[in-house]
Amino acid sequence: MLNTSFFTINLIEERAVHTASESLEVTEAHISNVMNNLIRITNNIQFDVEMGSILRSPVTEGYKAFEMQKKVEEKLSSFTSDHFGIYSTILLADDRYYSDYSYYEYHPLRFKEEAWFSNLQFKDSSDTYWVGVHPTYIKSESNRYPYMITIARTLRDSSSKPYAYVIASIHELQLRSIIEQYSDSQNIMLLSEDGTILSASDHIGEKYPQFGEWNQSGDVTVRESDEEKQIGVMKNLPFAGWKLISLTPYKNVTTQVNTIFKSNFLLQIGFVILFLLILIYLLRQFTKPIVRLVKIATNIEAGNLSMRSNISGPDEFVKLGRSFDTMLDSIELMIKQITYEQELKRRAELAMLQAQINPHFLFNILNAVRMRIILRGDRDNANIISSLSRLLRQTINGDLEFITLKEEVDLVEDYMKLMLFTSKNPFQYEIELSSESLLESVPRFILQPIIENSLIHALQQSKGKISIHAWKMQEKLVLAIQDDGIGMTASELEILRNKLKLGVESGNVRAKNSNGMSGIGLINVYERLKLVYGQGFLMELESEPGKGTMIKLVIQEGEDKSHVEGYAG
Repeated sequence: MLNTSFFTINLIEERAVHTASESLEVTEAHISNVMNNLIRITNNIQFDVEMGSILRSPVTEGYKAFEMQKKVEEKLSSFTSDHFGIYSTILLADDRYYSDYSYYEYHPLRFKEEAWFSNLQFKDSSDTYWVGVHPTYIKSESNRYPYMITIARTLRDSSSKPYAYVIASIHELQLRSIIEQYSDSQNIMLLSEDGTILSASDHIGEKYPQFGEWNQSGDVTVRESDEEKQIGVMKNLPFAGWKLISLTPYKNVTTQVNTIFKSNFLLQIGFVILFLLILIYLLRQFTKPIVRLVKIATNIEAGNLSMRSNISGPDEFVKLGRSFDTMLDSIELMIKQITYEQELKRRAELAMLQAQINPHFLFNILNAVRMRIILRGDRDNANIISSLSRLLRQTINGDLEFITLKEEVDLVEDYMKLMLFTSKNPFQYEIELSSESLLESVPRFILQPIIENSLIHALQQSKGKISIHAWKMQEKLVLAIQDDGIGMTASELEILRNKLKLGVESGNVRAKNSNGMSGIGLINVYERLKLVYGQGFLMELESEPGKGTMIKLVIQEGEDKSHVEGYAG
């Protein structure tokens, strides 16, 4: 409990400091805006071309002097008309003067009698002299607005000689009204660089007694002031070294701690009692299902998987019992499925043994026939049988997932030789591979389905020409298969592209057709290569009616293929 109280007090202190800091932030913004308006008026006077010309002109008399007086006072009024409680004065080096208030209220030359006025002799035109707070010099407003805050500026000509002094004042009450908006639970004061109170609820113009201690303790402190403990926060303003100080009585912060502590204690006692009652109730409700589940688990451990809990009711243990029964059902189903899969595996192993025998027998017979044909001098037919034998060997041998591009093209060339042997209308083919592309690794049977499509659909088993080109472009392997067949219309080409895209997005990667190589198809080739290379593969289709079709495969080198197994066919 003591720790809770301690941390609560610390938390409230931090909250009080945070609140005070936020109040000072907002107060600073408003005060800065008011003082910037005051500085802006002195800037307008200094940089107004017409006014500067009048102020630097020699002494005149008569009507012209009256006109100059009127024009300057109109200018001053226009500069201060939008800002209530601001008064401006111009004193010339030759004792001429201008103001936006009546000389009956205060004679401008009296400023030269002030102790601070002599300091203006050493100020540049760009310097603003912060006079600070002083009693109001406007007689009619001294009771309502007893204090003013004043700034001054020295205007110098091109030879750096002073020719005029600009003095601007504002009612201190304007700053005090800003401060009092945020002083409900705290006392905010505006101090000058030397610790003089510029604006506050009282003691204006006096030195703040603890100002020296602030410079030593930092921006946040807890201090004793007039036998009262206070939390103080200080913020520096961006001009004249002014500071805002917030003082929050410590008792206002800590009086809430005891109330919070007592409420917290009662709430904790109530929660403990409620927790015990709920715990007792839940234990009584949970005991029966737990005992039953323990018995079921004991029977299952003994090997009786047919046991089920059959617990009914609305609580969580009913869900646990149902999940337990579902798990037992799943285990029984998995045992049956594993038994079935083991049987299938045994049959597959027998089929693999047969597959190892039958291909070897077939290749031996083909080689024997080829040798007899060679001995009889018929090398053309012997070459056909040799091509068939190599093609069958690559088809049946499923161990090779990747082969070199040279081997893949040789395989396609064997296929085209066999098609020429069976075709009534012989076609022509052209193969051109760049030297750096020959040893590139590619999946098996990526070209044969495309050649098959070209022969059946493009050339329609008639005369024509098929070209296969391969080259390296930067770090990519490019394969181009082109025919001079019937081609496709733009709509047919778009339909084919959509089929390719739809097949990959739906995950419909087709397996090899049971009839052999001719059933794989162009879409299957696209999906296989997309599966292997992902974003590293691109297929481009170009076709025009009567001009043929070109299919370009672009493969990025170095793509990781370790995540793909058994895709090669």
